[in-house]
Amino acid sequence: MKSFIIICFLIYGQILFAANSFVVNEVKISCQGQCPDIKSTFYSLKRSYNDYEHFLSIFELYIANEGVKKISYSLQGPYSSLILNIDVEQKPKILHIQGPRFISNEEIEFPAVLPLKEDEYLDTKHIKETKKLLQEIAKEKGYPETEVEISQTYKKRGVELEIKVDLKEPIIINKVQIVTKSKFLKNMLQKKFTSFEGNPYDLSLLKVQVEEFKLLFQEYGYYLIDFNFKYQYVSKKRVNLFLDVINVKRYSFYSEPNKFIDVAILKNELMNSFISGKRELSVESIKSSLNDYLYQKGFYFIKIDVSKKEFLDINQDKNIQYHVKISKGFRIKNIKISFKGNNFFSDEDLLEVYYARAFEQAENDIFDPQYYDSFVNVLREKYISEGFVNVNVEEPIIQLDKAGKKPFVLFRVREGIRAFVSNLTIDIKSDKLRQDLVSSIKVKRTEVFNPIQFKKDLENILNILKEKGYYFAQIVNRFSNDLVRYESDNSQVVIKIVIELGKPLYADNIIIIGNQKTRKRLVLRELDFKSGSLITSKALERSQANLLSLGIFSSVQIKPVTKNQRKTDILIFLREKDFGVIEVAPGVRSDIGFKLSTSVTYNNIDGLNKRISFQGTVNRRFDLNSLDDERRRNSKTLLEYDTSINFSENHIFRSDVDFIMSLSKSRKRFYSFDADIQRISYTFTQDFTNWFQASIRQQLEIISQFEATDPDVEGHFQIGSITPGVIFDFRDQKINPKSGAMFEFSYELATPAFLSQSTETSEINYHKMINRNKFYLPLGDRFVFAVSTAFGIQENRATNVNESGEFDGYIPSIKVFRLSGADIVRGYEDDEINRLSSGEDISDVEVNTRAYMGNLKLEPRYYLSDSTILGLFYDAGRVFVDEFNIEDFRSAVGVTFKYITPVGTLDFDYGIKLLRKRDSSGRLESPGRLHVSIGFF
Repeated sequence: MKSFIIICFLIYGQILFAANSFVVNEVKISCQGQCPDIKSTFYSLKRSYNDYEHFLSIFELYIANEGVKKISYSLQGPYSSLILNIDVEQKPKILHIQGPRFISNEEIEFPAVLPLKEDEYLDTKHIKETKKLLQEIAKEKGYPETEVEISQTYKKRGVELEIKVDLKEPIIINKVQIVTKSKFLKNMLQKKFTSFEGNPYDLSLLKVQVEEFKLLFQEYGYYLIDFNFKYQYVSKKRVNLFLDVINVKRYSFYSEPNKFIDVAILKNELMNSFISGKRELSVESIKSSLNDYLYQKGFYFIKIDVSKKEFLDINQDKNIQYHVKISKGFRIKNIKISFKGNNFFSDEDLLEVYYARAFEQAENDIFDPQYYDSFVNVLREKYISEGFVNVNVEEPIIQLDKAGKKPFVLFRVREGIRAFVSNLTIDIKSDKLRQDLVSSIKVKRTEVFNPIQFKKDLENILNILKEKGYYFAQIVNRFSNDLVRYESDNSQVVIKIVIELGKPLYADNIIIIGNQKTRKRLVLRELDFKSGSLITSKALERSQANLLSLGIFSSVQIKPVTKNQRKTDILIFLREKDFGVIEVAPGVRSDIGFKLSTSVTYNNIDGLNKRISFQGTVNRRFDLNSLDDERRRNSKTLLEYDTSINFSENHIFRSDVDFIMSLSKSRKRFYSFDADIQRISYTFTQDFTNWFQASIRQQLEIISQFEATDPDVEGHFQIGSITPGVIFDFRDQKINPKSGAMFEFSYELATPAFLSQSTETSEINYHKMINRNKFYLPLGDRFVFAVSTAFGIQENRATNVNESGEFDGYIPSIKVFRLSGADIVRGYEDDEINRLSSGEDISDVEVNTRAYMGNLKLEPRYYLSDSTILGLFYDAGRVFVDEFNIEDFRSAVGVTFKYITPVGTLDFDYGIKLLRKRDSSGRLESPGRLHVSIGFF
């Protein structure tokens, strides 16, 4: 709890308390020390207030600021024009933490994260917590008398801390003695634990070592082994350590191969039974355990014989061996599923539900008692959804004979009376809102009563009201017995929904707390509302998402302050991140091999989220399969790199336009040549709506091509271009979308007017149009069908014919379409998918007319969890010169596994070609290929 001293002097107090409203016209702040953050925050108290209680509620929010240590205030002047005097003491900000530094020669490892953190305010509570934490860790490691000193050096901007640790004299392990009946275990442990003698009594390290041995010994059959530590002081600073090893019997299992269960699985099941039960199992317990396991797997009338014998093994430890023999039994198949008592639903209807939810065994008509038990609830929900609120589904009746013939499972249903809604009223003051709510809910008057849907309807009612500005609306009788009342023989239901509407909520003042560096106007422009706006839950959610997407806040909370007024202040509490970030990331990609990336970023320059960054990547390929045959044979390994310096600013010049400028230099390998590329570009982007974005990019590239198969391709090119583009994004979310669609269009124009190369012998003048679309169709709770299409056309505009009968220019090879990155056809190498119908690679062809690109991806996905996806895919695509023919598309099918990360999905795709071909040398293409990528689709 924060401790504040608050003193209030009220001039004209009686008038002030009686007044309906008053105005603070001036705020005077006296602050001990340099307090720019505090001052900028408290100046926002200059405003009008409904009454004194309203003022206090707002003022308490401000003094909850983490930087406030002590505060007092007074109000002076007439209530129509008050002066607010504030005397505040700010906590110093921690500029730097040095240490922990050890005074003695001995050192131990401390955690990197401590209660005291740089760039946070100094709090005595955190000092005490840091000292206590370090002392507890030191004690655990054998230094019980450790002293921790945290010194403070005050600077103009804050305080610097130095943490000094004096470990003092440790408790030393004098001797380790292993206490056990097993000579074998004693010898093994003694060798290891003797190394602890003469060292500090590090209990944490001893526990780790013991746990490692426990897992190791369990692998050798010591399933119940356990350890206890004891120690005895032999002097003030020396102890003898006793390690008691108990339960040292060794267990083993032997089973002959059988048709019911794999021997390895059998042994693993029994081992887990021992370890989880923490006790020795009897012969009968083992038989029962195996019987239950096999029964759940669909086997019946299993004959299991288990015998047990004890002997001393080669290490003279007691060994208990269980001999398991499974000799009879069969797997029950062709189960007949029957229903009794069902009048409303036919047997066919219920069987359809049964197979729709079935586990693998049940789906294949194999005996599955686990699914039968769970299907009882499925069946009950099915009936309840149709108004049979008193339905009773009994436990399944299972009939099996010894021969395994005609097995059946019977589900007996007592449907009961079907309930209909005889009356539905919504008690709310507004007739218009009542009509809107009645039409929006799915449970209707005179129709069947579905309690499951009704629960969803109640949630929907509150969401609708919140979206209409009634942020604090509530269903008064939501958990009361009079919400739903059954009449007569439970066939009639009377629903009465009582709503306390409150007043529509409008934003008054917007209170921002925690923006120590970020400017207020940056926060305000990211909000989906402003002062005077109607407050809805979606507006608050979008505003929170917008602020978090800036990447400069670790947490954002937005909430209305009061709920009994038509106007309310909106509190925005922010916690800023560290603005300087250095990252180093090794990695592997299937196309470029091993890579090492680094980035240095500084965010939120000038408090307006201007950002400057350096990014660099070097990579070395595992193979040269993406190069042409000659370069694959003769080319040397080349270290590729890509470096860039980027500057970005959102809402440049206080407009709605975002700006990005980039300088880069790279060396890359292409199919028939290598290239050094220098590039400068700048991009302007504007989001006109939540779903419509437009951008324009101007770029200048200087390209030097070398190590080319064809010497004529080598040389220097200068390409200047401008690329406008638009995006229509109707997806439910940008990362891992599950519904909606996105349409992207771009047009690139490269001409001498934009500084492209133009000489007597060569001119670069072309245009390129690309359309990419993505569609996501949800098919139930866990299935999504995803589709991606792409089409591009580029045309050479330098078509004047010179004296030699050749065109003045052509599209540089480096700019000609290739299917890679987002457009890759999974299952193909780069050199396989970028061949023309003639067999030539598109990079080997001089494109002086037109080139085309087409790509199609179909991908049904199943969500294994919130972060993992399994799917199948069909990919097709090709590049063309002069003529586009969709019938010549190359295609592949495969399987994909996706792991969802904050920046996209990490994809592991394996594709198999549907029709393998031979290259120009007669070599048959590979069957398929593994691809690893992130964030493409």
